[in-house]
Amino acid sequence: MALLPVLPVLVVALVLVELVIRDSRWGVGLVLFIVALRLLHVEAEVVLVGFRVSASDVVGVALIVAAIARFLRQDALSGGQWALLVYGLLVLLGIVGGAGEFGAGAAVNEARKYVSFTGAALYGTTIQLTPATRSWIARAWVRLGVLILVVVVLRWSLFFTGIGITALGVVDDMRVIPSFETLVLLQAVVIAVWTLVAVREPGTGAAWSSGSPPAVPAMPAHRLAWFAGAGAAAVLLLQHRTLWAELALVAVLLLVRVPSVGRRLLVWGTVGIVAATGLSLLVLGEGTETLVMDDLSDSASNVDTFSWRVEGWFDLYESQGPEDPQEWLLGRPFGGGFPRIVSGRLVDVSPHNFYLELLLRVGVLGLAVFLGVHAVAIVRLWRSRGGTPALRDDALAVILVISLVQNATSHPLVDQGLPLGLALAAVAAGRRTSAPRPAVPAGTRSP
Repeated sequence: MALLPVLPVLVVALVLVELVIRDSRWGVGLVLFIVALRLLHVEAEVVLVGFRVSASDVVGVALIVAAIARFLRQDALSGGQWALLVYGLLVLLGIVGGAGEFGAGAAVNEARKYVSFTGAALYGTTIQLTPATRSWIARAWVRLGVLILVVVVLRWSLFFTGIGITALGVVDDMRVIPSFETLVLLQAVVIAVWTLVAVREPGTGAAWSSGSPPAVPAMPAHRLAWFAGAGAAAVLLLQHRTLWAELALVAVLLLVRVPSVGRRLLVWGTVGIVAATGLSLLVLGEGTETLVMDDLSDSASNVDTFSWRVEGWFDLYESQGPEDPQEWLLGRPFGGGFPRIVSGRLVDVSPHNFYLELLLRVGVLGLAVFLGVHAVAIVRLWRSRGGTPALRDDALAVILVISLVQNATSHPLVDQGLPLGLALAAVAAGRRTSAPRPAVPAGTRSP
């Protein structure tokens, strides 16, 4: 009888596994669906045999099973796939060790974000990035960005008007969505901007001045331009300061990548940000501009949160840091928490620095693997001109760069495993296409 509540979850998981094995769109769609659930505060959780199981957990495990099933059908694994398997093995060792030391519940609860991230990354490496698949992924990601933007605007309307609609969430400041969803929005903006670059870059498409804006796979170019400007404005006004740095980094990378096109897009982007901000303040009513500017000024000048975090990082490293060669190499087991003293108080929440977490939980080896796969993918894709206008290789590189910056003050969830996997799939595909063909003996014809 105790297993009866487990059966529906197992059935759902098996169905999901079958779907994501057969069609990559299901895997990508499920990851983006998890972001939408978080955005709308939908609590899709059940308690099974003492464990709290969320939709993200189910999707993460389903993606791991599907990825392994796909691996068995491959002729050989790529270097990126082997690296992610090593990373996953380190996480598994930490869970097993933590279950024996702190209990299975504590170990699994602390490691759940590692599991879902690894599952999405592994699955992403198995996706065949055909032009049609790239266009579908770009379209889905941009549409999710549009949904996030709409929810942000609606919640700002509630904040400024004081109308309480609990279905849209209760907000008491300008940060109406967390940094996790803001990052997804910024990544959608990157996809939109780099698609516009592909349209306007010499040799890749007609200039806008030649007539009506050309259609691109994600959406018409003029809609992409409006979304990019409004999305960038929203990232600025949401006041997550790490995202400010990421937005500035995107602008710098755009100028470095395509200086001539980048300058024009940044000018129009700045105009779009100013226009979107001004329109929002006009709609929301008189006096809101002062409140917004005061909030932005306070956010820019207030360093208390960062100082609080840095103080906690030092105390956490001193009290929980590696003490012997094994802990340096493999880290301490999951489940011990992150207790530290900050401003005289005991704090036991995530340290808001994933690199410190990696050092503590999967050691130098896990940290090196995590950074290594990102670095290899970024360098190779940044040098590439491959991909399609909707999802270029260098756009994937930029998405990974801002994800790494985000990890300095946060941690990745399942949605950030997907772009890593896609990037590694693009790297592997590039290696296959650039590999020299075997010599054909004289007197024979190649097929």
